[in-house]
Amino acid sequence: MANLATRDHQRTTHYEPPVDVYESEKDYLIVLDVPGVTGSGIEVEIDKDVLKVSGRREGQAETVTYSREFRLPPGTEVEKVAAKASAGVLNITLPKHQSAQPRRIEVDVH
Repeated sequence: MANLATRDHQRTTHYEPPVDVYESEKDYLIVLDVPGVTGSGIEVEIDKDVLKVSGRREGQAETVTYSREFRLPPGTEVEKVAAKASAGVLNITLPKHQSAQPRRIEVDVH
């Protein structure tokens, strides 16, 4: 019972993880710092054109929750979005639809 009483008095803190966003010709990369959070503590979902990232990390005296939302850029291939967590860093890759990628045009010289 002592553990239940301690858990009832556990403090909950909301954390907004720092984010870096990178763009290449083929995709966007969102990098979030989520120290101490394992893969099972992370949820990534897409609702219409919004990417939602949330999760939690439970400790002895504190539970930390976090969440971030991002509007997906036009031309994102939603079905190919991928997420990978490693060493407290979450990488989310948002592939661009082929029609949204730059295309080199050959110049015909006479």
